[in-house]
Amino acid sequence: MDAAVRALQESRRLLVLSGAGASTASGIPDFRGASGVWSRFDPREFHVERWRADPEGFWRLRMRLMEELDLAHAKPNAAHEALASASASPRFLGHVTQNIDGLFLRAGHQEERLVEIHGTAAKVRCLACDRFFPYEVVGATLPPPCPQCGGPLKPGSVLFGEPLPAGAWAQAQRWARDADLLLVVGSSLEVTPVALLPGLALERGARLVIANATPTRYDAHADALVRGAVEAEVPALLRAAGF
Repeated sequence: MDAAVRALQESRRLLVLSGAGASTASGIPDFRGASGVWSRFDPREFHVERWRADPEGFWRLRMRLMEELDLAHAKPNAAHEALASASASPRFLGHVTQNIDGLFLRAGHQEERLVEIHGTAAKVRCLACDRFFPYEVVGATLPPPCPQCGGPLKPGSVLFGEPLPAGAWAQAQRWARDADLLLVVGSSLEVTPVALLPGLALERGARLVIANATPTRYDAHADALVRGAVEAEVPALLRAAGF
């Protein structure tokens, strides 16, 4: 912890990369853990080609998944709140989150300093008129029609087989190149291409601090490792570093 605090105190361009571990204390299960979401659902059922081939069947499963995640009742935890507060600092460059739960924004995170790289489950998008709507527009009619034009709706989160939003990925790479320190919070760093960001930051000379409950592939490259529950460790780390 002392080494992590010193690194953050010296940082002037902090980039945060967060993953599912930041939200488990809010009651949202991770996806890849032993008891994660993919232990109860087949991830192949959430491929974009399944949505195209069988939109009604896809949406039935998607609704079950959303019931499992229960995002409506989830509340930001101390890690969300600490990072949201830190995002107002002039030393805070940006934050790339892999999470689709929207809890950082609900905690008051500076919107212009947050990229939800995998989109958001709180919204759906019409592929005909390219408008976004709250997930609640999905009702009894399946597949759900766009309330504006009647076109096909797709989840606002990125499906398997889809590329990341070009603008979001470009911003994430810019931040990784410009950061002088990358703080990883609650991510196993297994999902590409987001898992490439630490390497990009390190190539440009950034320091690396990883706060995660379990080991990651980048541990050997980190300037400091913080083990334990991120909802306890990350607020303490940011507070001690003056964020």
